[in-house]
Order: sequence, then structure tokens, then C-alpha cells
Amino acid sequence: FWIVHYRGHWTLVDAGQGKQGGNLEPTFQTLSIKHEDITTVLLTHMHPDHIAGLIDGDKPVFPKAKVLLSEKERDFWLDPSRPATSLPHKVANAYGANFQTLKYDTEVVPGIFSVELEGHTAGHTAFEVVSGPNHLVLAGDFVTATDVQFAYPEESATLDDNKEKSAVARRRLMDRAAKEKIAVAGTHIIFPGVGYVKPAADDGFAFVSIK
Repeated sequence: FWIVHYRGHWTLVDAGQGKQGGNLEPTFQTLSIKHEDITTVLLTHMHPDHIAGLIDGDKPVFPKAKVLLSEKERDFWLDPSRPATSLPHKVANAYGANFQTLKYDTEVVPGIFSVELEGHTAGHTAFEVVSGPNHLVLAGDFVTATDVQFAYPEESATLDDNKEKSAVARRRLMDRAAKEKIAVAGTHIIFPGVGYVKPAADDGFAFVSIK
């Protein structure tokens, strides 16, 4: 997950594993942030390790927040054939009218833009934070094996729903990040999980951490 405080808004990108593990609550305590401070939650996708932190039982953890995700992602996980007791259904029910869809390539909250990055899931979405000339793309699960997938972007993971689309999206983002020198962050990149992309041998790339 990522917490963005920008232009007076507290935005949470993904919500981690909740009580199943992760550092969401300790991070909130360290930063002296209250759940009520979060006005928007942006979801890269609806895998459990990204949405479990949104609910406590059947109650929303962030009562004042809108939860936004791509329409394709919502439709895939909330398909009527899926059990109503599934985690995505529980999240949608907990947030009710505040569980909403977004469009790609739009400013979804001030200074944060949605970026199509489909493949890992049906509607996997990245979010690009823009401040003047500085750009940071919060790219969710665009890679799950950093060393392998930067060097060989065409290598998709077992958990990628559509391996071909995932590979295309991954190379597109890496190519742009390298050319435009924009920072990228990935959920499964080792801490701090943020860095820059550089061209490497054999038409591959290398990830250079900010640390």
C-alpha cells in the first residue's frame, strides 16, 4: 500500500492484508493518521493482499472514503457467479455507494492519474502522482519477481491472469519510465520499493532503488 498526502487530500492506494498481516495500522500510528482522514482509496486490483485492510468484519475501515477501481476489475470480481461471501463482495457491500469505478487516463484525485496496466488482473490499474516535473507511478503488481521481470519483461508470473497482456503492459511502463526518467513503485519490489528504470542488455531493463 501507499499513502499519498497531496493538495490537502489523504489518499490510500491499496490497503494491504489487514489483520492477516502487513504494516497498515502501524504506519497509520507512526504518521498520526486517522482512518477518517482518508478521503479516497484507489485500488490497483482486488487480490486479497490488496483489499483485506479495507474492512473489519462487515464494516468499512475508512468510513469517509470513496473506493475507486477500474470497471473491468469490479465486473470481474463482483460477477454474480462468485459467492456473495467472497472478500470482494464484502468490500463492495461495506462501502455501498462509495464503492465506485474510475476511467483510465483521468485525474482521479487532485494530482493523481489512473493508468491502464491490465494483465495481472482484468482491470489492473497503476496510479501516477504528478507534482510539477516529477512523476511517480504506483504500479501495483506489475512485477512480482524484480530481478527476472526487469531483465526479461516478457516473463509473466503464474498469478498473472493474462500473461501476454501483462508482458505488454510491463514493457510499456518500463520503456516509458526509462525514457522519461520517472520513478516507479511496485508492491512486490523489496523495500523501499521505489526507484528508477534503466535500459539493460538484451532489450531488458534494470531497476535502481532510490536507497
